[in-house]
Amino acid sequence: MTHALGALTIAAAGLWLGAAIIALGAERKLALVASAAVSGAGGLAAATCGVLLAVHGAGTTLRLGTGLVGGATFHVAPLAAPFSLLLGVVAVANALYHPRYHEAGRGTAAYLAAYNLALLASLAVLAAGDVVAFLVAWESMALLCYVLILRHHKREGVAQSAFLFIALSEVGFVLIVLAFAILATQTGTLDL
Repeated sequence: MTHALGALTIAAAGLWLGAAIIALGAERKLALVASAAVSGAGGLAAATCGVLLAVHGAGTTLRLGTGLVGGATFHVAPLAAPFSLLLGVVAVANALYHPRYHEAGRGTAAYLAAYNLALLASLAVLAAGDVVAFLVAWESMALLCYVLILRHHKREGVAQSAFLFIALSEVGFVLIVLAFAILATQTGTLDL
């Protein structure tokens, strides 16, 4: 079961990354539809992972790379089950909807690329297994959501709302860093 959870998590992440790359060509309708299909498949993988986590209650750990800070550790835990399921269901619903909603064009291409990367960052937040992975995923998610809010930046109040979102997100980021610093001094580890 743990291998299936790891495979589904990696599949969702890879599909959303692929959808973001395909979306960069969404100046044409075909690329827009292809990006939606790949994004929906990523959502299906994330939702399936959430269901399996809820039913079986066993998680898995994925370690990616080794670097100056030891690489990144991701732990797909049962606590993430409802959030992974919800993220996946929303991604599938959006994938079904956005080919009919969006007009092909450069703005749409950038928006859909950022949207799929935001899905990927959200999944990384849910699966983060250490402080560094969590903080990078959190900040990536916040910045990408800020870009998404600015989609219609010329509309009244959108820029102000985006600024408020990013300001509150950064305050939250600082508080999370402080909480992690306290936890690390108490536990002697950066693992979550």
